[in-house]
Amino acid sequence: MKAIVVVDTNVPITANGRAEQASPACQLACITALRQIRAQRRIAVDRSGLILQEHRRHRSPGGQPGLGDAFFKWLWNNQANPQICVPVAITSTNDGRDFAEFPNDPDLASFDRSDRSRSSVRFARRNDPQRAPAGCRGPQAARRLKPRATVAKPACAGCTKRYRMMCSS
Repeated sequence: MKAIVVVDTNVPITANGRAEQASPACQLACITALRQIRAQRRIAVDRSGLILQEHRRHRSPGGQPGLGDAFFKWLWNNQANPQICVPVAITSTNDGRDFAEFPNDPDLASFDRSDRSRSSVRFARRNDPQRAPAGCRGPQAARRLKPRATVAKPACAGCTKRYRMMCSS
């Protein structure tokens, strides 16, 4: 079965060449990452559509002019295809966390609000009793996963900014 990833909006932006801080090597790494995702991964998205809406704000739904735009068009056209997209339920809150699945931890109070939907999808998948391995559920899981919520797999080794993709299995 294909691994499931959550794609940060900065990866397609960088692939499009619209991230001034990103080096050409980083842009190439993001292009490579998007190609690998299309060929070898499934993408977790929230059922409410917040992640796709955020991607849409930064990309052309027509699929041009860049590879990040083409990736978004492919993702948008395949959002109902279970071979490509995995819908994950997350719950909006008014308690400052934005989502019930996001850890209620003072250390994460400054965590980028625009990244919380993607992180919440990741936490929801980790806490799903139908798919999470034993010992990776409930409040203890949030404490163990907290470092993973703030550190994501870089798209390229030279990146020092937020151009990355978050991966979860």
